[in-house]
Amino acid sequence: MKASEIKGELIVYYQTKLYSWSELCLQTQNVILPDKSNESAVLITQAQDVFATLIYLLYGFKEKITIFPVSSESSVTDSSDIDSFAANSFDTALAIATSGSQAKPKIALISRQNIIAHCQSFVKVIPIDHSSVWLNCMPLNHIAGVMIVYRCWFNNASIVLHDNFHTEKVWQDIKLYAVSHISLVPRMLFKLLEFSQDAKPPESLKYVIVGGDRLSDALYQQAVSAGWPIFISYGMTEASSTIAIGKTQEKLKILDGLSTQLTGDGVLKIKGPTIFSAYADFKMELYEKKWFVTHDRVNLKNGYLSIIGRNDDMIICAGKNIAPEFIESLFIDSSALLNQTSSYVLADLAIGKYQNSSYSDNDSKQSWGDLIVALYCGDVDELERWIKKNIQTAYQPRCLLSVKKIPRNSIGKIDRKAVQTIISNYYKNN
Repeated sequence: MKASEIKGELIVYYQTKLYSWSELCLQTQNVILPDKSNESAVLITQAQDVFATLIYLLYGFKEKITIFPVSSESSVTDSSDIDSFAANSFDTALAIATSGSQAKPKIALISRQNIIAHCQSFVKVIPIDHSSVWLNCMPLNHIAGVMIVYRCWFNNASIVLHDNFHTEKVWQDIKLYAVSHISLVPRMLFKLLEFSQDAKPPESLKYVIVGGDRLSDALYQQAVSAGWPIFISYGMTEASSTIAIGKTQEKLKILDGLSTQLTGDGVLKIKGPTIFSAYADFKMELYEKKWFVTHDRVNLKNGYLSIIGRNDDMIICAGKNIAPEFIESLFIDSSALLNQTSSYVLADLAIGKYQNSSYSDNDSKQSWGDLIVALYCGDVDELERWIKKNIQTAYQPRCLLSVKKIPRNSIGKIDRKAVQTIISNYYKNN
């Protein structure tokens, strides 16, 4: 399919108002500024509301204008260089920042053909048609939120558009609009289960797609037991969103059209029609004979994958490489993080490491590798007792740092770079 062949007619519900496709097309006259209509690329900042950003995404795709949605977290604030981004590729539809949860965000150039190929392969796994209603509470400066717009547009579906994630409003609208699809990160799912008190969602809800971070086994089981139809997604900006999706984390189905291999140290590399062409602001150092080399360690078997963890986040512990998400899951999966008075010992937690250091067991004086460090919100005395009782010695944090808030990005994913900065600053000053 070519961009010119897109015949979809999107319907949008925004702030209780319904916009038909014809009304959305008319909105371009109100939203698109006259001095922007002749440009080859347009920067969209958070000063624009989410509805205006949606209009720009539709308009830009149709009129072959590169749209660059930017959040307040981005280091890019000047639109003077945006035209040069578009010039990198004639077909560039999006110049969009990567999540930046591990390093400085890069600007990935996503083509119209990348977007079309993604939508065609995605719908084979998660059906979308004219009867579908997708509640979009993901930010439209993030690839997850943007691709919801295109999936629904290309398949004549409807979107319930939210400015941001607000637990009570999302729960109300799931019921009010008979929502069939929703995308969440694990923290959003946790808040919805907590607010709804594990109530069963309406029968209309068929697909709850959870991605962006590891979904703990305990949270998965809690959601499934409450009747939430969970699908676990793995993807990245450079792949135009989803790479694989499935009902369990141990068996995620790789989308059609994508080829996958492992490097010598088990890092995933991918190629196919959904893979981006280049970074606008970095040299493409991660292409290997047309393969894009990710930073993720995975297991591959017969068209399925399971995620081990981010390669550059691995903690060397007792001679093994351990993902911080694995250690975090040991805490989260133990729903007994309660003291005798049934109050929460731990409100939130993130695992990091004191890099390039070693420590010794007091008895054996043996070096064991990186120091496991936990940032936590909660009661330290209760937490220390709980850790000694419930967490295997090899995985116990050797340092607990109290913070008011765990650093997370705009979609609620743990900001690993910020976690490491906090840890580094602590050891630098102590």
